[in-house]
Amino acid sequence: MKTIPNEFKLSINVLESDIDEGIRFDCDNCPIARAVKRAFMDEFGPVDDLDSSVDGGGIKLFWYDEAHRLQVADGVQTDKCAEFIGWFDDGHVVQPFQEEISFSRILF
Repeated sequence: MKTIPNEFKLSINVLESDIDEGIRFDCDNCPIARAVKRAFMDEFGPVDDLDSSVDGGGIKLFWYDEAHRLQVADGVQTDKCAEFIGWFDDGHVVQPFQEEISFSRILF
């Protein structure tokens, strides 16, 4: 695993499969959460217990470091992501898209 900086950006790619397998009103299993987890692993490699959550408060990533300490990063939810989730949760047809999201680690 690469060192994860305190500030980083991820280029997410929400795929058709994310839309098909995503779950409406489930902030941990929506298409964007799936894409964020994939982008994080592509950028930094596998980590223990990686999870992502997308809600009105933004996008969060959770994982454990090599010393088994919980790590959290807070992402800025873009207008495009917020609009996508609204349409997805309301059952409208949505299309795959790409977006860059900025994250800041929350240091304990």
